[in-house]
Amino acid sequence: MEQISKPSGLDRVARLIKIEAGEGRASLISFSIFFFLLCGYYILRPIRDSMAITGGVDNIQWLFTATFVGVLLIVPLFGWACAHLRRAVLISSVYGIVIVTLTLFYVLFWQYPDNTWIARGFYIWVSIFNLMMLSVFWSLMADVFNSEQSHRLFSFIAAGGSLGALMGPLISALLVVQIGHQQLILISIICFIVVVALVLLLLKDVQLQSAKPTHGLPMPGNPLAGFSLIVKTPYLLAYSLFLLLLSAISTFLYFQQAQLMSELLPDAQSRTQLFAWIDVSVSGLSIFCQLLVTGNIVKRFGVAIILTLSPILLMLGFISFALHPLLSVVIATGMIRRVGAYAFIRPCREMLFTHLDREVKYKAKNFIDTVVYRGGDTVSSWFYAACVSSGLTLVGTAVIGATIAAITGAVGYLLGKKHEHG
Repeated sequence: MEQISKPSGLDRVARLIKIEAGEGRASLISFSIFFFLLCGYYILRPIRDSMAITGGVDNIQWLFTATFVGVLLIVPLFGWACAHLRRAVLISSVYGIVIVTLTLFYVLFWQYPDNTWIARGFYIWVSIFNLMMLSVFWSLMADVFNSEQSHRLFSFIAAGGSLGALMGPLISALLVVQIGHQQLILISIICFIVVVALVLLLLKDVQLQSAKPTHGLPMPGNPLAGFSLIVKTPYLLAYSLFLLLLSAISTFLYFQQAQLMSELLPDAQSRTQLFAWIDVSVSGLSIFCQLLVTGNIVKRFGVAIILTLSPILLMLGFISFALHPLLSVVIATGMIRRVGAYAFIRPCREMLFTHLDREVKYKAKNFIDTVVYRGGDTVSSWFYAACVSSGLTLVGTAVIGATIAAITGAVGYLLGKKHEHG
């Protein structure tokens, strides 16, 4: 009688994550890419946020505006690159530029460690490239995996990013006092070098297995085609509105937290450590949800519920802050926003693109993820500044934030239903 072997530990893990035969290698490489991508970024994020406060809370809206202008300059270049570069060259070039520019900032901080303008330039560039690199990564994922696979695998792949987002700020929190900001930038550069190597490995595997070898070729067309695709497509317009509203929520929380933190923590290294420990907590919660919660909720209730639930929780968070305008409350609300974004909304947002064509996945999606999102940051930052200038208190801005969150939930529900019905 033939003996039936027991499933190995890896088999059990694959079943839990819902990885099917032939998907393991691509899923694991994608998981690893996102790990090193967000580890590298989250080493920098606490430094970036601390530098924003160093330049003065009253000037943050100008940093948002400069970031938006930078995005406007870069997006046409990315559109040109999509039309002229093969996929492997396109994606590795984006991350290669990040490596080069971070190396430049590494040198500048050694030469001029207390220069305010270099600090502002660092904030602006990190704010630009973080959206670009995330958009490119998820465009690649939507290109590599089909719609059915995305529902099973994207939460697992997103967990790789959350693990990196846990490791990155943990490195910053533990080492910033000992080695300083400059050496942290060097560690981040190493992470992005690993990202490029893994991206090339994934694309090599995908190209060998692909039934459509043209997927690796350039995408001819107008470099500004992303904008025209959005204008002509109601589905993309609805997605853009959803992202604008999410951006506004994020901006309001960011300004409220920065205002209270600048009053209570004037020291830059103390702020960097606090930002880093917040990032560690957010990432730990996100990993738990992505591995054990998100996939099951999507499978049972659908995308629409996910895109609705997080904004509703944020609405309750803003109401709590209006009743108790304390730093601890705004930090907790911000953590809810980010866990909701990373563990639930982000994977579901990317699922919305899996059934669309490649030009939409790269050109339109990148335009939305960068220009639309940073445009929302800019508009909402000036709107917040106008509210404060008119005499509105933190309580008043929290009420406005709650209203925006409620509208976001309604738009997210409609968008999710549209995706579910094809």
